[in-house]
Amino acid sequence: MARSIRSFGCGHLHDYDIDITLRDRSRRCKNRRDKDFLGTAMLASPAIEAPQTLGFLLLPQFSMMAFVSAVEPLRVANRLAERELYRWEIVSRDGQSVEASNGMALVAVRSIEDGPLYPMVVICAGFEPQHHYDRRIKSWLLKLGGAGADLGAMDTGSFILARAGLLDGYRATTHWESLDSFREAFPKVESRTRSSLSTATASPAPAAPRRST
Repeated sequence: MARSIRSFGCGHLHDYDIDITLRDRSRRCKNRRDKDFLGTAMLASPAIEAPQTLGFLLLPQFSMMAFVSAVEPLRVANRLAERELYRWEIVSRDGQSVEASNGMALVAVRSIEDGPLYPMVVICAGFEPQHHYDRRIKSWLLKLGGAGADLGAMDTGSFILARAGLLDGYRATTHWESLDSFREAFPKVESRTRSSLSTATASPAPAAPRRST
């Protein structure tokens, strides 16, 4: 999988006041920490033989704005390329539909147990993210991380990655309303505001459940 997708949608997400954190075990982006390469990441990448597949883990009360703002750039990239560069699947803990904070529900195609070893998984959360964390989610994320997957988060999804210990020693961010509580809960993570973490990639280093849109 071409890893340029790691920073998809970063600029657009920030325009909507949404932060995204990506943990890249390979650390291939460490020399691009201070560059916002939205657009070039998706549209100027080399030819891709097969579509890149992403899994979106939606947690109850997730932010619909965050999710749509991540998926739409992928859809537009496919349209501009006139072929399928990216495909995505919605995953939930139990394979059932997940209700967003706006009351709308999205249908999941898989549970975390049924899902393949996606090359990239993005967690989308909202209200009370840690309330929805459990050992099954931790085990799944650790399995993905061990397989070399890129793991990311939108809105308060960073709480889930941090709770699983996957952000220890990394720079990361979360929604600005939750940043203080994130820092307090996870001192091993070097939490940053979005202004000091200009790309979406979490990089190696020495972030209260919030009101969601």
